[in-house]
Amino acid sequence: MRQRDIIPRIDTCSTNLPTLIDAGTVGWVGKVGEGYCFTSYTYFDKSGGTPHAIIQLEVQYCANDTGLTHGEVCGLISNMCQWYSLREFQHHAMCPMLVVSFICPKDARIIQAHHDGEKLVLQYSPLMSFENKETAPTSLFVRYLASMPIGLTSNTLCIR
Repeated sequence: MRQRDIIPRIDTCSTNLPTLIDAGTVGWVGKVGEGYCFTSYTYFDKSGGTPHAIIQLEVQYCANDTGLTHGEVCGLISNMCQWYSLREFQHHAMCPMLVVSFICPKDARIIQAHHDGEKLVLQYSPLMSFENKETAPTSLFVRYLASMPIGLTSNTLCIR
């Protein structure tokens, strides 16, 4: 996939995100108590040839390494539902998603997800801190965000 084939579904967002709707994609995802989550960027291959998605979430929930936050799961599922509603991808059985989750105030994690037709499959990294510029895993996150999407998009087993 070439860089120009990827389009942002939602432009840079601000705190007014609950009112932002772009091409049927709602940026505001969820609110529980004092926490919230919104999608700041969603990237799809506009040709429909590659059904993978790269999602950037901004989350304000208490987080830990033992599980995902409510905001991360809601953001992921919301974007997955949007993806399944797009006509360009109807011939694909699944959508591998790469989610980069920025958790306030200065943590982040990488989530890989897909629905295999029966269950939601999630793999996620531990929380990584961006508190210190010297030790922040900036290059790791840049590599993931700029990566070429790979992964199966059908749930049929091919034996050769």
